Amino acid sequence: MTVPAPRSGVLRHAGSGEVVACDACLAEGFRSLLIGLIGRPSVPAGFALGLVGCDQVHTFGVRFPIDVAYCDREGMVLLAVDALPPNRVSPRARGAVIAWEMPAGTLDGRIKPGDTLRWEAERKPPPIGV
Repeated sequence: MTVPAPRSGVLRHAGSGEVVACDACLAEGFRSLLIGLIGRPSVPAGFALGLVGCDQVHTFGVRFPIDVAYCDREGMVLLAVDALPPNRVSPRARGAVIAWEMPAGTLDGRIKPGDTLRWEAERKPPPIGV
């Protein structure tokens, strides 16, 4: 069975326009949500994985600390967790509909509750001749 490729785009701070992650992927299928970042040796700077429908994460099987931003339906950050170590469970973010996991240090106090994050889907150019 193949796992569908996650949809990718850019994660941006809505207030400042600053790019938080230039490679922001949405994990929407059961399998990609289940696996998340487990087993990866690391993730590059500028990467974020959005876990749709998630209000709590764990780092069992994740080899590195991560930052997590939990957002509501409008993209407002409800909870920001800096440097969640491996083998831990995060606090639950009631009302969150997506958890953005990214390398530790990405949030670095710049993203906090009340801020709004916007995910912009990658736009592919139309085929030639259209």
